Amino acid sequence: MYKYYWIKILECKQYNLFGPKPRSLFKILGLLLCFFVVNLKEPLLAQFGGLKPKSTLIDTSYVKSYRHQLLIRTYAITKYNKWSFIDNSSGDQFNFEPNSNLNLGLGFNYKWVGLNAAFNFPIINNDDDKLGDTRFLDLQADFYGRRHLINIIYQDYKGYRITESNLILPQISVTDTFFSKRSDISTRAFGLNGFYNFNQDRFSFLSSFIQNEWQKRSAGSFFVGGYLSWLQMRSDSSFVPSSLNNNFPLFRNVNTTEFGNLGVSGGYAYTFVFFKNFFITLSAALGIGGEISKASADDQEDFFWREASINYSAFTKGAVGYNKDSFHIGLNFSSNFNTFHEQQLSRVIYQFGNVRFYFVKRFNIDKPFWKN
Repeated sequence: MYKYYWIKILECKQYNLFGPKPRSLFKILGLLLCFFVVNLKEPLLAQFGGLKPKSTLIDTSYVKSYRHQLLIRTYAITKYNKWSFIDNSSGDQFNFEPNSNLNLGLGFNYKWVGLNAAFNFPIINNDDDKLGDTRFLDLQADFYGRRHLINIIYQDYKGYRITESNLILPQISVTDTFFSKRSDISTRAFGLNGFYNFNQDRFSFLSSFIQNEWQKRSAGSFFVGGYLSWLQMRSDSSFVPSSLNNNFPLFRNVNTTEFGNLGVSGGYAYTFVFFKNFFITLSAALGIGGEISKASADDQEDFFWREASINYSAFTKGAVGYNKDSFHIGLNFSSNFNTFHEQQLSRVIYQFGNVRFYFVKRFNIDKPFWKN
């Protein structure tokens, strides 16, 4: 029997690779792969040579497979990324967000191979003058097996803007480019999440997120796993304007922060099937773990704070759509939420995710094209 994995790698807006400061080899290779979606199928081998592979059975009354059909996919995808600085005593908050794009793409899947390409169309994403110019490398790989779900992300963003500034910055106009746009702020993030599906024979993540299976009857599953992440935020000057130092004393003059965490998580996923062809999938997991964080200011060599504390995370995925033997249409999303507590005085929240609308046509290539 075979175990199937689906891998996707996405990127929205490229770096200048050949300027005076070229990016690292990793980023150059990432850009070459950034739009591709790869579907891999590998034998599930036994741990010791000579033993037969352990099979993974599917209850066909609950799940129908289309892995041997050709899938043609069109889709639109947008991604989001947000940092929030919050003072616990006053409740004051301000957020940093990049200028996100809407990308359009095409792709296919057949047996063990697949390819998707998503492109940025300037005629759609023409708001840089208003919302600022963001350059970013955003790679994501999802491994969907019958038993396991693994998510790996790497993000490198440069160019943010202050949003919801009227909450604590009513004196600043949204058209004030000095305060609302921060082209000097850059962030990096690496994350790894893994889960084990306890009901792999009747519940399919592939149906809602890969579309090469069909969840024909309602079913759900508990899952458990863990997560690991590292986040960094840097700027040429203080994150917080000097006029707001009293509102955020912990971040006074701070222009570099780093956060690392490791923890365990668990949750539940369920697909509701109704009127035979319609479905809604909801999945949520909560995590708790250890965190280490630090901050520094370049103009004060002796200034830094470092702390170990508890970290809380939430991971959600969902989908809604319509499924038939010949096609699949729907919308799915994923979201990752992390909160970091600093010296009991403030907290930083980092959240990211994506929303994707897609249409998938399935072709049985053993039949003539006009009979599909």
